[in-house]
Amino acid sequence: ISSLAGSAGVSTTDAGAGAAFSLNQVGNTNYAGVDNSTVNGASTLEIIANENATIRTLAGALGAGEKGFSGSLSINNIGHNFLGSHPNTTIAELKNSTVTNGGGTAITVKGKEESTIDSLAGAVAIGTGGTAAGGAIADNNIQTTAKGSVSGTLIENSNSLLIRGENTSTINSASLSGS
Repeated sequence: ISSLAGSAGVSTTDAGAGAAFSLNQVGNTNYAGVDNSTVNGASTLEIIANENATIRTLAGALGAGEKGFSGSLSINNIGHNFLGSHPNTTIAELKNSTVTNGGGTAITVKGKEESTIDSLAGAVAIGTGGTAAGGAIADNNIQTTAKGSVSGTLIENSNSLLIRGENTSTINSASLSGS
């Protein structure tokens, strides 16, 4: 998601006010799996689920006049929203199966979560008559799960087994205000 919210209120004789609001939400489920299967003779078995949801947003406001007022609010959620929790879930699994190989199988079961929020909220208020007020708020949340699992599976002659859930999600955010 890429979003831009902005406003400007300018008056030469009275108050100038500007307000900006941005709301962005992502809720996904990613699944990669082998279930109730037989894998024979594979030298490599990779089951990988990967998520990289991205929100990039800018919310800015300007208010200028004899009295200047401005405000901006940016709310960004990955895996959570106001109507209830919808977690971003990334699952890789091997279950109820059989994996055999006489020479050895390298098995990887990995769920990887790499979501990113880049957010900037800004407000500028200019009061030529001496009164000015501005504020900026950025609220950013990432609620994600990354999981790798093996259950109910017979593995014969494996030379390596990697089961991993990895979450490297990041939030980069700034809120700036001046009056």
